[in-house]
Amino acid sequence: MTLEQLLLERDVASMLDVSISTLARWRETRFVELPYVKVGNKIRYSLAAVEAFLEHENADSEDDYEVDFEDDLPFTFGKHDEWR
Repeated sequence: MTLEQLLLERDVASMLDVSISTLARWRETRFVELPYVKVGNKIRYSLAAVEAFLEHENADSEDDYEVDFEDDLPFTFGKHDEWR
């Protein structure tokens, strides 16, 4: 891996639409497995790892679907005073 393939935290945060502090929390808690390396005291992410993460997340989101909860309820919503 060359330094050109390593991304700065701010770039990865932008790509994932999260804050830098979210990336730090993910590293600390291992909530999200996104491989990184330390170069001195700096955190760097592999471009290939970030792209793989995005592919995995996009594949998961394609399985999501929108639910219209009101269609599935056995009652309808009305005015509050009708509930008395």
